[in-house]
Amino acid sequence: MGSHRTVRAGRTALLFAGLLLALWQTSGASCPEKNLEDREEEANIVLTGTVDEIINMDPVHNTYSCKVRVWRYLKGKSNVNREILLDGGNKVMIGGFGNPGICDNQVATGDTRIFFLNPAPESMGPEHKNELMLNSSLMRITLRNLEDVEHCVEGKHLCGIDFAAKPSFPCCRGMLCGFGAVCERDPTDPAKAECVCKRLECPSLVAPVCGSDSSTYSNECELEKAQCNTQRRIKVLRKGPCSLKDPCTEVICSYGSTCVQSSDGLSAKCMCPLGCEGKPEETVCGSDGKDYRNECELHQHACKTQKNIRVQYQGHCDPCKDNENSLKSICRVETLTRQPLMFGLPESCPPGNEPLCASDGQTYTSECAMTATGLQKSIKLKKIHAGRCRRLEECKEECLFNAVCLVEQLNTRCSCDPIECDSTYKPVCGKDGQTHTNDCMRRKAECLSKTLIPIKHPGPCDLNIPSPCLDKVCDHGAMCVVKNNEPVCECPEACPQTSDPVCGSDGHSYGSPCEMRAMGCALQRAIHIQHKGPCDETCANCSFGAICDAQSGQCVCASECVESHQPVCGSDGTTYNSECELHVRACKEQMDLRVVSQGECKTCGSTVCAWGARCVQNKCECPQCSDEAFSPVCGSDGTTYNNKCELRMSSCMQKRRIDVTKPGSCDEDCGSGGSGSGVESCEQDRCRMFGGSWDEDAEEDRCVCDFTCQSVPHNPVCGSDGKNYSNECELKKARCEKQEHLLIQNQGPCAGRYITPLRLTAPQHCSLSVYGCCSDNMTAALGVGLAGCPSTCQCNVYGSYKRTCDPTTGQCSCKPGVGGQKCDRCEPGFWNFRGIVTENMSGCTPCNCDATGSVRDDCEQMSGLCSCKTGVKGMKCNVCPDGSKMGMNGCPEAPTSCEELVCSFGATCIEVDGQAHCECPSPDCDEKNKTKVCGSDGVTYADQCQLRTIACRQDKDITVQHFGQCTETTERPPATTPFSTPTHNRARANHHHSIHTQPQPPQSTAATTSSSRSSPAPSAAASSFEGSGSGEPSGDDQTEEEEEQEEEAGSGVPTEASPTMASTTVPTEDRSSCDNTEFGCCPDGKTPSSTPEGANCPSTMRFSGYLHLDQVEGQEIFYTPEMEDPKSELFGETARSIESALNELFRKSEVHKDFMSVRVRNLAPSNSILAFVEAHFKPDTRYRVEDIEGALLKQLKASKETSIAVKKPEDENIRLSSIPFFTTTTTTPASVTTAAPTTTTTTRPPPTPYITRRPPGTTRRPFNGRRTTTTAAPVTTPPPPTTTSTTTTAAITTTALPPATTITHVRGKPHHKVQKPCDSHPCLHGGTCEDDGNDFSCKCPAGRGGSVCEKVIKYFIPSFGGQSYLAFQTMSAYHTVRIAMEFRASEMTGLLLYNGQDGKKDFISLALVNGRVELRFNTGSGTGTVLSKVQINQGRWHQLVVTRNRRNAMLSVDNEPHVEGESPRGTDGLNLDTNLFIGGVPEDMNVRERTAVATGLVGCIRLLDVNNRVLNLQENGGDSLYGSGVGECGNNPCQPNPCKNGGACQVKEAEMFHCKCSKGFWGPTCADVHDPCEPNRCHPSSQCQALPEGGYKCECPMGREGRHCEKVAERRGAYMPLFNGDSYLELKGLHLYGHDLRQKVSMTVVLKANDSNGLIFYNGQKSDGKGDFISLSLNDGILEFRYDLGKGPATIRSKEPIQLNVWNTINLERSNRKGEIMVNKKDPVRGEAPVRKHKLTNLNLKESLFVGGAPDYSRLARVAALTDGFKGTIQKIILMGTPILKEENALRSSNVAMFQDHPCSQEPCHNGGQCHPQLDTYECTCLSGFTGGHCQNTIYEKSAGETEAIAFDGRTFIEYHNAVTKSEKALLVNKFELSIRTEATQDYIALAIVDGHVQMTYDLGSKPVVLRSSVRVDTNRWIRIKASRALRDGSLQVGNEAAVTGSSPLAATQLDTDGALWLGGLEELAVARRLPKAYSTGFVGCIKDVVVDGVELHLVEDALNSPKILHCSAAK
Repeated sequence: MGSHRTVRAGRTALLFAGLLLALWQTSGASCPEKNLEDREEEANIVLTGTVDEIINMDPVHNTYSCKVRVWRYLKGKSNVNREILLDGGNKVMIGGFGNPGICDNQVATGDTRIFFLNPAPESMGPEHKNELMLNSSLMRITLRNLEDVEHCVEGKHLCGIDFAAKPSFPCCRGMLCGFGAVCERDPTDPAKAECVCKRLECPSLVAPVCGSDSSTYSNECELEKAQCNTQRRIKVLRKGPCSLKDPCTEVICSYGSTCVQSSDGLSAKCMCPLGCEGKPEETVCGSDGKDYRNECELHQHACKTQKNIRVQYQGHCDPCKDNENSLKSICRVETLTRQPLMFGLPESCPPGNEPLCASDGQTYTSECAMTATGLQKSIKLKKIHAGRCRRLEECKEECLFNAVCLVEQLNTRCSCDPIECDSTYKPVCGKDGQTHTNDCMRRKAECLSKTLIPIKHPGPCDLNIPSPCLDKVCDHGAMCVVKNNEPVCECPEACPQTSDPVCGSDGHSYGSPCEMRAMGCALQRAIHIQHKGPCDETCANCSFGAICDAQSGQCVCASECVESHQPVCGSDGTTYNSECELHVRACKEQMDLRVVSQGECKTCGSTVCAWGARCVQNKCECPQCSDEAFSPVCGSDGTTYNNKCELRMSSCMQKRRIDVTKPGSCDEDCGSGGSGSGVESCEQDRCRMFGGSWDEDAEEDRCVCDFTCQSVPHNPVCGSDGKNYSNECELKKARCEKQEHLLIQNQGPCAGRYITPLRLTAPQHCSLSVYGCCSDNMTAALGVGLAGCPSTCQCNVYGSYKRTCDPTTGQCSCKPGVGGQKCDRCEPGFWNFRGIVTENMSGCTPCNCDATGSVRDDCEQMSGLCSCKTGVKGMKCNVCPDGSKMGMNGCPEAPTSCEELVCSFGATCIEVDGQAHCECPSPDCDEKNKTKVCGSDGVTYADQCQLRTIACRQDKDITVQHFGQCTETTERPPATTPFSTPTHNRARANHHHSIHTQPQPPQSTAATTSSSRSSPAPSAAASSFEGSGSGEPSGDDQTEEEEEQEEEAGSGVPTEASPTMASTTVPTEDRSSCDNTEFGCCPDGKTPSSTPEGANCPSTMRFSGYLHLDQVEGQEIFYTPEMEDPKSELFGETARSIESALNELFRKSEVHKDFMSVRVRNLAPSNSILAFVEAHFKPDTRYRVEDIEGALLKQLKASKETSIAVKKPEDENIRLSSIPFFTTTTTTPASVTTAAPTTTTTTRPPPTPYITRRPPGTTRRPFNGRRTTTTAAPVTTPPPPTTTSTTTTAAITTTALPPATTITHVRGKPHHKVQKPCDSHPCLHGGTCEDDGNDFSCKCPAGRGGSVCEKVIKYFIPSFGGQSYLAFQTMSAYHTVRIAMEFRASEMTGLLLYNGQDGKKDFISLALVNGRVELRFNTGSGTGTVLSKVQINQGRWHQLVVTRNRRNAMLSVDNEPHVEGESPRGTDGLNLDTNLFIGGVPEDMNVRERTAVATGLVGCIRLLDVNNRVLNLQENGGDSLYGSGVGECGNNPCQPNPCKNGGACQVKEAEMFHCKCSKGFWGPTCADVHDPCEPNRCHPSSQCQALPEGGYKCECPMGREGRHCEKVAERRGAYMPLFNGDSYLELKGLHLYGHDLRQKVSMTVVLKANDSNGLIFYNGQKSDGKGDFISLSLNDGILEFRYDLGKGPATIRSKEPIQLNVWNTINLERSNRKGEIMVNKKDPVRGEAPVRKHKLTNLNLKESLFVGGAPDYSRLARVAALTDGFKGTIQKIILMGTPILKEENALRSSNVAMFQDHPCSQEPCHNGGQCHPQLDTYECTCLSGFTGGHCQNTIYEKSAGETEAIAFDGRTFIEYHNAVTKSEKALLVNKFELSIRTEATQDYIALAIVDGHVQMTYDLGSKPVVLRSSVRVDTNRWIRIKASRALRDGSLQVGNEAAVTGSSPLAATQLDTDGALWLGGLEELAVARRLPKAYSTGFVGCIKDVVVDGVELHLVEDALNSPKILHCSAAK
């Protein structure tokens, strides 16, 4: 309610407001509005801006305020002070929206408008302080509106932006250029203008920052440049690359401190505020219940008092505080808005017509009195009935514990519900230990708990908890803060900017004692004040603007200038773009330069006047000095001049610089003898000469100027310095203080004769300039609206040269190294802005970080400390770990030539002065068409150049993974090989080739054609043998288009040709983000266009048309003339929004598979807006215009949150037509690699690609993984560029060879390729084969051993062999960790333990180094090392204990005294994310540089205790996740000698051995006299395997059997593979069956296991085990369902072990991160994948599906823990309702047999029926014309035209057998098809008709799903209906409409029903009650052609009941 209103008054006001609103609405059409001139006149401020946020809603008056982002001030910027500005100065708070006195008064978030404003008057109260109020109606941003407003503001026709333009040109008026771009006229057409980014070059500075576009830029300048070029806002999210997490997310600061990032973005610390001066007043409520002026003062108070006070609320704790003592009203704080609401007292309520009874059992005179009493008592009261309360309506007993009597309809009771507390925050701590918001809330808590809660004390309970800092002592000036609830000593970040220089004991000068203490703290050493004043430094005499770098003792020049177009004329006659550039040149060249005049140098005749000369009659003349007062000065040339004017005249005439060295004569000789007394006597003489007195007793400032001028009357005089003094006394005082010859020039003020020392030319007055004067009436304005004036610019007085700024951009003229629009900070790469303030430095000091030793080029702003690489020291990172100075090539002695030097990480060798060093590349290179790239570290970089620079500086090997934005963390792509595989994918590329190979004499040909659709060559990564997708990202953001291409790429479309094969390599486009290229993307959305017309673009089918739009991005949209220009910002933003929305709609629609991109070509006016669009589809798409329009319409209607709104009715406002889009001329340079046989070209017309299918029954593997069927020797022939004007189709034909055979062709003659020992995968059970020339050895996983990992190893005390390891869960060690270990060692060097952070600095390790234990750890700021003094004895058990607390650690071996150490100062939290490894680490983890050891432990570990938890190290039931090469301690695999025939046994690892066979023997154990596989007796289709015990075994593919696989296996019955533990079956990957598995996967597996361990299935993203995967396996009888979405696996285990030797049904479900496993329809177990900061929810699969085993377990994901094959039979694998365990899906197999003990193997189905196993039984699917359980009955079909059609009259109900769930398949999948004809609008079948539309409903037990068609069926015409359900997903299609889809919630997936199937209606009304009302009405109409789950239903013969059959008339 409003202020001070009674309840009655409130009601009256509401009635009045309703009347007023009605009147306002009726007159809204003719709302009177003042003319624009009056509105502008009345408004003090006019601006353009965008509404960011709507706040402070007043529900009574319907008014509100908005936070508005300001784009441009059109008037009155000087009236907007700093208190009004919000969020860094670019936002303001505007109120008055909804004011009925203003016509156009409403906005929505995101609206951009012109605002007419005035500051809020004081009468509106303090809540509107610093708020601007609407003065009149809002105006929309249009060109016309902007011009009109500008015209009113200026009062004359001037060009709004381009101030140099003539008024007659329309130029840039009204054009809004953002993000640093400026408006310039088109030189070819002066009537046109465009936004241009002026800043073209950035410094070669490496200071990486992460932008809000998720891209890494080498410095902030590059980010700002990208922002300007893309015309999109890009903010600096944090310093450092985007891969870094925000360190503040892992830090909790309390007791007043807040989190602050370090300059490199790697760490964070808690800091208390040093001061709150200048912070705006924004009252906050503290958790202690007190109000604070702002958040800073709250934190400052908390830090000072060491109390844990937090911000509780924004605003006052008690908003009603000012109204507490009011006798006339009640104040309540509203809960949501925390605004005070005023209500009248009960006594002020007028009596009502009759009393009423309230819910508390009391009688009140009126509702007003009841409400007011409830508010007074904090009770919610309701009216029960009119009249007085009866006795029964009173509580019989007293209510205890503050409960309130509550009267209900039938009884009364005591209740806590009516207690209604307001939101006043007056916290109290109860004795229950809980903090209560106020006393009312405490009383309510008493009521609810029914216990008394006395007040323990006012304030929150945790207020007086002692701070952990109370017991902490900090050294070296550090301050204690509480970080993560622990006391931490931190150094201050900043000091007050006051000048008080001191000389420190380290010999360096500091600006103040605070700065000295801060440096001492940063360096952790004691620095005390040596003396006041600066030290005598080596570089004290820096000249020409050079800055003394205290650390290096050298004079340095700041060379960085922020671009600001404010030209100045230098004294050398040169025009400089800014004053900064002049001073940079003066410093670099050490020359005398000064500013002669503002603006460009003006020629005088043929020269430019310099050195202060003036141009007089085309001649330069030096100024004359007549009538100048006598005030002698000594010049730097040793000459005494009468005054400064004469000195300048001499400088002009001599054309050289002469400065004033001192006032007075040069001949004054002070202390000629050199003694101190002489100097002092000279100073006394000077003091007395200028009117001062000498004080002998004073230590400093002995010359006292004792002039008291306050009492002297005002009598102005003019001094000889041209300044006015109020009287003669003030002049004498100034003469004394300045010690200058200052005389009275004349009595009275200086008569307009103002002498400026540096300005020699007489300036014209500002009033004569084009734009008039600034508000100081002295400075000339540079544009309209005081543009460029000091009051408008608000430049920092210290960081800028003058207070004016560039009128176009607002950029002030900054000093060198200074940045920011206001020149208020140092640029990256510079520091010490404070030095400009306190020491009058000429600019910011360069960081000068050593390029070799530092990670970045920027440094700490306070200290200049650089960010060093590990081990490097020094302020500038130029000191080696041993203390020596770092050379140009690092710490070792620098080589003299590049021949001696190898540069890594992209650096190049450079020789300078006889020394060679490595230098990183510049981030700004000359590459054209720069675009974002994704690095192999998963980070997006602005372009390739910046990636290379950052990688080099960080010593990382980062390559370009692909162009465009990274989708998620990527792996490094494999090296491509010179071989190419035949192409079988259909991924699009620019250029394709048609090749048909035939054996012919050797000859090379080149054929290139441009293709619109065919089989293009794969990308480089896909072409190599490394496997498909190995270079692809693991994560979520892959587009559907890319996903589809990957599906096609992996589909392996087989082709046929002659035995020889040509391998062709063609250039393909990278998957790049082409948005940032010069001409943008081609219509395919991926290819960068080479010309504006897209000459190089692939062909597409284009559908052009228009859409009538009402809304875009949720806002009503209107056409403005600016939208005509496609280059304008308004067009760009609008078009991008429309394109984004249409892209999303098409990608979700039914036509998404062929969709490529959509473009907005034009915007045109309509009653809203007309968007002309082009939708591009694949060139051979079969979709028609109707399909495209229909799909878009359907998606628009189905989408709830689309960001565009099409005008209703939508189907009349969307129109498309189809046009093929193709390239007219394409020049294609291509490199074709061909084999020796001739390659002939065959071109065929589109759209049908020429592909020869393989014959049925053949099996071959697609080209993914390392295996390949055919290769060809490459012969490269670069063909000439081919120009073609048509598009052609290409295909490659090839023959599939047997899988195990590899053939090469050299000179046309085939021969067998020599097989390497590891080619046959001899290592079993996940062992890794290591090739050793002609021999091999196996590296076994933990739990396996022997020569080929054939032995099962049980270990209790693990032993390690130097390359072994065990992996455990990551340690918890952020602040502290304790590790205890017992070990023994055989070798004196080896790794004991390691846990690290992947790709980052943090780690902890324990290692043996030369017989002693060494602890190493790094918390992010450097490595700490602790070395034990105890010498380790071989073979003896030792124990060690490690304790680490932050950066401090202690190590003790065998109870030695603790050896202590610490890591370098900086961050102190240990971030670990790899597994914990003991004994060693996997080979792919290179930790040698960190741990200083290259091998693992050779020995045993028997105890591992981490944080007082002893880990179980045993093989069986242990805590290890996985491992390699681990055996039982003490076991020697070579004893007894397993090698036969005198072979020598070598121990490889624990429990692993290798036999060196004597001559003549062969095999893993030397058991054979020769290689048993030579000659190979196995069938060519099989693999020969040498057995450890001797002999060989043939691994037969599917369909073959016998010892040598010589027999063709005859398969009878169903396809049920039988696995023996060493077999496997490779199927097409799960992603190739037409289902989108990224978000959801549902699978059913039916199996019979004969053993309790083994792999059931595995499917991965990559062939090397990295990336995403999904798997099912058995582990000791427990089923383990695992999947990894990119950030770690989910592991879901069944509750109980499965039964062996019986059929089990396993249901697997995955939705996003959540998953479920259920065995035999009971005991479901759920789990989910780990959650990270970036939540990954997509499953990306690209490899084959392995069933029952794998050929090489080492290439599966390590965390899947798979080492053994499955033993048993798999009956079914069903994916999303699709059976996939089929022979036609098999690609490859080994040792797989068919299960013969099932009834299906006896072929029980007759007449060609197919047997489907159902666990132990079966079901026959009959061919058409047969029926019966075994298909034994023949059906005689009706003749043509006898279609059975039954009529239903609403009472005809026909019952059939349960056809819906008669099979197990039908539990998961249902399909219905039928034709109906009706005029009715309601019915029920398994479907229903509701209001003339078909509706499908199904319920799986969790929630009903209703699908509704949009097609009307009540037309009395036949229409076909198709309805289906697969698991939880349903689909309904009526006629030709697109299918309507829906999904049931994650839970049940089966339709369990034993009821009958009904047509026409229901007799059993009990079922009907569960359905919607419409389903209870019988169907009226005709039905025919009913098909249920693929079986036709005979409507008459199959009926169970005997209804009256009505035949349908004219069944057409």
